[in-house]
Amino acid sequence: MARLMFCFLALVWLAGCSPKFDWRDVRQEEAGWLASFPGKTVEVSRGLNLPGAAAPVTLTLRSTRIDETLFAVGWVMNGSEPVRKSLEAAMIANINAVPSTVIHRRVTLSGREGIEATEVRATGEVRAEPPPSNKPGVVTKLWMRTVTIGGSSPRVIEIIAVGPANSLTEEVAEQFLESLRITN
Repeated sequence: MARLMFCFLALVWLAGCSPKFDWRDVRQEEAGWLASFPGKTVEVSRGLNLPGAAAPVTLTLRSTRIDETLFAVGWVMNGSEPVRKSLEAAMIANINAVPSTVIHRRVTLSGREGIEATEVRATGEVRAEPPPSNKPGVVTKLWMRTVTIGGSSPRVIEIIAVGPANSLTEEVAEQFLESLRITN
């Protein structure tokens, strides 16, 4: 009986050690980036008509979801600075960000020397049901970096961590954002 109890307690202890985040490196050769994701990723693409884009663009996302938090890297080949700004504005609008909570700053990315990105942090409220529902929304945090890369292979790359404010910590969001490397 004591042996059975020991085995049970050992299993409970081991289950408690199971990591919520299973970090793994993902490389995207065509778009030229590498990032560490906290889980197995999926890739989807869709066409978008964006303000500032001369023609419809294809946004491709590589992402994973842990609970209600989304971790994603998106890219648009043949992207431009107006496309980058439109993608950034769309993400801020998606969480209904309160304008006073939106913070922009310039950061230098790891990888290729001298690449600067725009970092955005914002807080908003995502509603499960559209108005006129009176159900309260979920307070949501967004951490995002976007960069426009010119040259022979112009593109826009964005890295995003977005989720409920009570579960997405700054530490985890920063770890994900800091993992982005531009490889070509």
